[in-house]
Amino acid sequence: MSKFILIVEKSDYAALKVAEYLRTAGYETSRAKSGQLGIGSIRSRLPDLILLSHDLADLDTHIFMERLRNMVGKRKIPVILITKKNGNKVETARNIDEIVDTIQKPVALDRLLLCISQILQIPATNDNRHLTSEVYIRDGIIIIEIRGYLTQLELVAFKYRILDIALADKTLTKRFYIIIYDLEKDGLSQESFGQIFSFVAFFKKTPPDNFKVLTANEHITALIKQDPVASRFEIVENYIEGLNKLKALYLKEGGEEIRVGFLQPDSVLFKDVYDAEGNKIKERGKSFTQLELNALKNRGVKSLYYTRRARVDTDRQIVADEDLDVVLDAIHLTGVMMPDQLMDYESKKRLKMNILIVNSDRDELENLSSFFSSQGFPVKKSPTIAESLRIATSIVFDFIVVDLELEDGRGLDLVRTIQKLNTLKSCSFIVTGKAVQVETVKEAMALGVHGFLKSPVDIGKLNKLFQ
Repeated sequence: MSKFILIVEKSDYAALKVAEYLRTAGYETSRAKSGQLGIGSIRSRLPDLILLSHDLADLDTHIFMERLRNMVGKRKIPVILITKKNGNKVETARNIDEIVDTIQKPVALDRLLLCISQILQIPATNDNRHLTSEVYIRDGIIIIEIRGYLTQLELVAFKYRILDIALADKTLTKRFYIIIYDLEKDGLSQESFGQIFSFVAFFKKTPPDNFKVLTANEHITALIKQDPVASRFEIVENYIEGLNKLKALYLKEGGEEIRVGFLQPDSVLFKDVYDAEGNKIKERGKSFTQLELNALKNRGVKSLYYTRRARVDTDRQIVADEDLDVVLDAIHLTGVMMPDQLMDYESKKRLKMNILIVNSDRDELENLSSFFSSQGFPVKKSPTIAESLRIATSIVFDFIVVDLELEDGRGLDLVRTIQKLNTLKSCSFIVTGKAVQVETVKEAMALGVHGFLKSPVDIGKLNKLFQ
């Protein structure tokens, strides 16, 4: 017989969230919208555990507990207190014997389940397969990353994690960018996959073009195209292209504007930040303290900017036709970009940095070689790993531009080999590739790769970086 849990919660959303999750986990649930209704429910059936909201409209927590005791006598029904924030009243309530734990809103469902399992002595399952998910939000755009095994329980938690973050969005605009990494094919049915997108039902007024799905997995793409909901969304197959589209969403959504009310204290900035007059007020890599954010709000400052507003077209901070090195704090690489050192024309002329280009596509090899030569860089070129290693042992290079797929091996294996040469330990690398996947990006970043160029390389766009 399943355990029976009574949820006493005035918020329809909070009650729905907890009830659906617990039912999926195998518990029987009932919901009471007020303290009085909760007491009435207990009269008809004693629960094994009570989830009690601390902010009921009709009954104080202490009064509810007193009535509960009068009803059940010496029998103790464990109570988990659901609260919005800590405070004196909450601390006092924690001293009530029947209250065995407290959980803050928005409720972390996995923590709640663990807590309930321990209280009711429900043995844990030994299944190590899990859905791994991350949900971020920025300027009205929600970014969702998922991988792993689709369990029913974790899909429910995943949906409400998205909804919790969407409800907390103060920018009022909802744009969803779903990044699907490899999902385990075992159990990956059309029905279970479709439940990934069940959260969309809560956003009926959001147009389909506000949803984008980034995946290069052919099996997942086929599932998307067959799903009645997901089939309406744009599918982006290339990792770099997809993240550049995400950048375009940011630009379209708010230009270069940052809403001060949305900034979080102690969050590292991915670009320099300016005020409306073009004065730099915080550097890239720094963060605002809560006191600084409060001071901005007190001065009536509602917006900051990633560019000097007076010269958006000439400032390289962020412009619509330029690829970005970093767009999103949580995603470390979100675009195609040349290192700043190469973009700095004065230092380029001064340093005369040697460049080696390794590419098995003869046309691209010549195009890149001609471009960097025209910019004043001494350039060597090679179509193979073997030849490039011979060249690298005789010349000290500052930058090596290497393609991911070479005719005699992987470009990243070449990077790994060259890094072991004593004469090239300080060399920087730029990777080119037609289809750069997330695993490749992570491997490249671990090797210290400084930049990426999408193949075929757009020489016109590349030239703009040096002007």
